[in-house]
Amino acid sequence: MGTGALFTLGEAAEGMTDGMNRTLQHQAQEKNRARISRASRHLKLSLNAAIKDDAQELIHVHVRLSIILWMSWLESSVLWLASHPKLAAAARDSIFVDKRMSHEKKWRTLLEHLTIGQPVARANQIKTMIEWVISDVKTYAEVRNKLAHGQWDTCLTSNNDKRNPEITKRVLELNKGDILRLKAVAEKLVDLTMLLITGSASFDAEFTRSVARVEKARRDYSGDVDWLVAEIRRRRRE
Repeated sequence: MGTGALFTLGEAAEGMTDGMNRTLQHQAQEKNRARISRASRHLKLSLNAAIKDDAQELIHVHVRLSIILWMSWLESSVLWLASHPKLAAAARDSIFVDKRMSHEKKWRTLLEHLTIGQPVARANQIKTMIEWVISDVKTYAEVRNKLAHGQWDTCLTSNNDKRNPEITKRVLELNKGDILRLKAVAEKLVDLTMLLITGSASFDAEFTRSVARVEKARRDYSGDVDWLVAEIRRRRRE
């Protein structure tokens, strides 16, 4: 998996408030993102092999671990973006000062700061990105939190005194399609945010392509994905 220091998100955020300079923070998250990406690629190969073999327990494990990894990559990415040297100090500080800020809130805070001073058309584009955060990132963050706390079959309420039927249903129905939908949203959200921060002239064209990809992923990977399983098995036989 390569060498190099791996910083936890908590250590990275703690470091920013304790004097870690922005460059080191950015480099730390760059390493985290790269390590998680490599892990995700390995997991993808293992999951596809499990699907081919119809190994249901392995599929169950790999899908859940993949969701955890992609959400980890996305959280590392928002800290990577928030420590970018071209980002205004007010936007950066608003994310790192509150150590209890949720994953969804970090993204919304960053994007809301990037809306300031933008023309109406650009502000509306960023609102679309915020909608991705609310509808997709928040949903998968809730699932990831349950999985990370050991609730892989039966999810409980925040007080751990009742079964949470809604999130339990989401966890039990997780599949390969959820990974691909989350991957599309995560990658496009990060790419577009970086273009906003750097003031790239290619933002409008990339925004159009990104919206098309996210919407296609939402259509293709919602509900029954038996067709996707059949396609993976067919490809591996060839």
